[in-house]
Amino acid sequence: MSKTAASPSPETALHDAGEHVSEEMVQFVSFLVEDEEYMIDIRLVREIIKKVKITTLPKSSSFIEGILDLRGAIIPIVNLRRKLGLLKADMQGKEGNIVIVENKGKFIGLIVDAVREVVRVKAKQIELKPTIARAEREYVSGICQYGDRLLILLAIDRLFSADEMEMFANL
Repeated sequence: MSKTAASPSPETALHDAGEHVSEEMVQFVSFLVEDEEYMIDIRLVREIIKKVKITTLPKSSSFIEGILDLRGAIIPIVNLRRKLGLLKADMQGKEGNIVIVENKGKFIGLIVDAVREVVRVKAKQIELKPTIARAEREYVSGICQYGDRLLILLAIDRLFSADEMEMFANL
């Protein structure tokens, strides 16, 4: 899978003391899930593909849509709506995209409603400790105002538990 150009993450681009905020630009891939716009660090994105036929796995977790053979690599496919606990968990006939991300050395496909664009912002534009409910903070590492849109920065490294990552590794 192709490697994407690296850019500093908001966590590394911001100074720990919080007194000096970097003017460094960071890049994210933005996408829609239900009515919300999310973004993930572009360095974690390996590929974006149209939603294709997915092989279902019996007795798998409710958020696992199945697996996909992508040029010889078996990729677990996750329904991001279900994983995030959104009320409208199914896409009801929508096409959607699959965003292939790398998490702890494993490739995982995330089904999203639509990929929007690559967003390039200054690191200081990202609020790294958003004031949101604790349950939502579990997967959210920041919020960014981008024009007239509010983008939610997903923490891919916290999206899946150690048990879930082990399950993915055994596929």
